[in-house]
Amino acid sequence: MISNARLVPYFAEGASCAFWGWILYRRFVSSKPLPGILGFAGKFIKFCLVLITFGLLAGCSNPDPLAVASGPLFVLNAGHWQPTPQDLAAPPKVADR
Repeated sequence: MISNARLVPYFAEGASCAFWGWILYRRFVSSKPLPGILGFAGKFIKFCLVLITFGLLAGCSNPDPLAVASGPLFVLNAGHWQPTPQDLAAPPKVADR
């Protein structure tokens, strides 16, 4: 269960998109009126959902600055080839075609 915790923001964003898609469908395409809970008291609920949606979008789009500043938590590609200063001094020559 903990290993799937990284998927929670995606699920929440998908649920939010599904909700707003349903609202738009019921508002503009369907001939049925919106349910009563989304009428008068629903304005507050809609406002809260808008805030939650924008919060999720902002949280998913911006990386954590602390994690970026401190680097990765685990060594990536341990034992993999690393360029030497001589490799970085001059780029390799590319053959003309």
